[in-house]
Amino acid sequence: METRRAYVLIQRVQHDILARTNAAPGATDSELFMSPRRHLASHMSTPTNHFLRVMEQLCAGWLAGDGKQYALPFTPQAHYVVFDGSVLTGPAEIASFHQRAFDGNLRGTELHLALQEIRPVDAAAWLAFTKGGVIRKDGSVRRLTGESVQTFFCKREAGVTLIEAFQNTRIHPVTDRQSADAWRAFDKLWETDH
Repeated sequence: METRRAYVLIQRVQHDILARTNAAPGATDSELFMSPRRHLASHMSTPTNHFLRVMEQLCAGWLAGDGKQYALPFTPQAHYVVFDGSVLTGPAEIASFHQRAFDGNLRGTELHLALQEIRPVDAAAWLAFTKGGVIRKDGSVRRLTGESVQTFFCKREAGVTLIEAFQNTRIHPVTDRQSADAWRAFDKLWETDH
C-alpha cells in the first residue's frame, strides 16, 4: 500500500514538474498539463530531469516517514534552512530533524512541490524554485497546509545530482495593516531570553 501511494505521489510530482517546465510563458492550466510522457523523453539529461529525480527521492522519503531516506539527496555539507529559520547542516541533522517531525506532527502527511523555474548556474549546477506544502488527510478531504516557496541549489557530480543548499519560506505576505499586525504579534511571541 505504501509503495502504491509513493508511486502515485511521485507521478503527481513528475506531472507538475514536466508540464510546468515545458509550457510556454503564460500558458493556461490545460496547456500546462499536456502529455508528460512526450516531455519526459525530450528531457532525459537536462537539469529538469535531474531535479525531478531528486524530487522523487524527497517525496518518497517524506511519504515513508523516514528521515534518513529524506536526507539522502543532500551533500555532506548541505545548508538547509527550515521554514522557521532554523539552520541544519548535512544529512545527519536534516534526517534527525525530519524524523522527529515525521514521528510527530507530520505523521501521515505527504509533500507536494510544484516546480516554478530552473536557472542554470553552470553546466553542472542550477537553482530550482518550487512552491508547495504539506498535504494532510482530514477524513476524505486532502488539504495543503503551510504553503511555502523553496529555493534549491543543486549540483551534479559523477552522474549524481545532490542538493547543496535549500531554503523554505512560508507564504505570509504583509499586504495590509491586519497582516502586519499578525507578523508583529508572532514576533512578540518569540521575544524571550532564548
